[in-house]
Amino acid sequence: MTLLSFKGNSKWGLILVFMVLIGPLVHSVAGIVNTEYFGFYKHWHQRELLDYLDENFKEGDAVYIYWNVQIGYDYYKNLNKYKFKPFAAKDHRFQSTSYEDYLNKIKTDMNALRKYKRVWVIYGKHLFVNIGDYDNDPHWYYNTPNHLQMKHAAFNSIGKQIDTYRTKEELNLYLFEVKK
Repeated sequence: MTLLSFKGNSKWGLILVFMVLIGPLVHSVAGIVNTEYFGFYKHWHQRELLDYLDENFKEGDAVYIYWNVQIGYDYYKNLNKYKFKPFAAKDHRFQSTSYEDYLNKIKTDMNALRKYKRVWVIYGKHLFVNIGDYDNDPHWYYNTPNHLQMKHAAFNSIGKQIDTYRTKEELNLYLFEVKK
């Protein structure tokens, strides 16, 4: 005895097969026609951001990768031979006592890069947590109003912003011309 038996009426069997296959078929065709649709929410654009950086990177530039996008870079650097070697930002959250203290540490990182002509900064807008971190810890980091504007101002402390590249996932790449 079969699980689905349509004795004498194969029309129902064909309808069932059609209904099971139509969804994956429609989504596959949509992904081929519109590549942005391919993979749906799993399509991540960090590789495109890093490729843009690699194409526009010049001798004398520095790259500062904020801790919340470091994992993606670590993955893609093994697939691509990028011509830049980034300065990996320290995750200062647990060495800081407040958001102001945290921003001062970022400004110190930025000041260490003043010897370069231009500095590329990569960071994600969303407040991710590292593997092993507890959600909303430290509390002041995740619950500070206007934290993105304040963080961007800390990055801006190095110089004049002259280029921007943003992905749909709100990964940000900024190029700053360093003030001497």
